[in-house]
Order: sequence, then C-alpha cells, then structure tokens
Amino acid sequence: MDPLKHEAPGCLVYINGYPGVGKLTIATHLCTLLGSSRALLIDNHQLIDPVTIPRSAGEAYYAERRRIRQAALENYVLAPQMQNKIIVFTDSQVVGPVGPGVAAEFEAAARQSGRAFLPVYITCLEEENWRRLGSEERGKGGKGKLMDVDILKGIIRDMELFRFADVPGLSIDATTRKPEDAAGEILLAIKDIVGLGE
Repeated sequence: MDPLKHEAPGCLVYINGYPGVGKLTIATHLCTLLGSSRALLIDNHQLIDPVTIPRSAGEAYYAERRRIRQAALENYVLAPQMQNKIIVFTDSQVVGPVGPGVAAEFEAAARQSGRAFLPVYITCLEEENWRRLGSEERGKGGKGKLMDVDILKGIIRDMELFRFADVPGLSIDATTRKPEDAAGEILLAIKDIVGLGE
C-alpha cells in the first residue's frame, strides 16, 4: 500500500546538490517508498544528456537546456493527468547567473499546477563527495556525469549551492546516512507538506 493516500494532492520535490553527492540514489529510494503508481523520478541527466549543442556555444546551449526542461515541466508537472503524482526532480544548481533562474522554473511550475513545492538540499563532507564522484558505480549507465574530482573541487570551492531564501526546505547531510534513511526523512516532509498524517 502506498504511504500516501491515492487521492492526496501531488507535489514537486526538487532535490539539489553538488555532483556525486548521492541525489539520484536517495531519489530512487524515495520513489520506491512512494510506489511507482504515485511517484515519478526525473534525474537531471534526463534533461541534460539530450542536449546536442556544445556547452561552449554559450547562450544557445542554455536555451536548448531550457527548452528541454520546459517540455518536461509541461509533460510531467502541468499535465492534468499527472496532478496526483509526486514528481521528483534531481538537479545541481549553484548561486550565480544561471542557477537561481533555473531553480525558479521548477518552483513556478509547481505553483502553476497547484502543487506543493519541497526543495531538498543534499550535502556531504567534501572528502566523501570526492570519493563518491570517482566511484565505479557512478560511471555506469552511459550518462554524461561529471567524474573529474578536480573539477568538483573547483565547483565546491568557488560556487555556493543554490538554496531558496523564501521557500521552506529540507537539508540533509548524507555523509554517513544511508540513502534509504534520507529518503524516509523526505517522505515524512512530503506527508507534512501535503497535509497528511501518519
């Protein structure tokens, strides 16, 4: 039986964290807890990998990213037939000229669809983040995931993880927490935000 009532309103869970921190693993456990009939997971690489324009193209690259992202929001968040679904997105946005605007698109889509919006920030100690980034497991699946630890070190050093200033969210330090436990904490927050008890 699903842990949320089928007739309960859907919400959008926006999981943000640096590359390699464990977002997808936690999100996968969360969707398992929610049940396949209730939850839909969209990993950020499902929105990045289809882009054929090189990043060096600058504005054209980001415009194509936005086009693909907006199509996903239309199909999975705004579509009337998806209204009772919990839509879980993973992302990796930092403070800067691009990140806040991208993250705001997810919040805007949630509001437009009448969904609750739950930002979740996954962090871990830098050394553990480096270890996870270089793991053999991360390299599987053929996705264009960042695997260069030196690049990650630069991102963490120079770029602050984006967090919504005016939207209540959940912060989870995943350094030593099991992914399934982190997922359970998010599930409790979902129950709270959509007004459900145990």
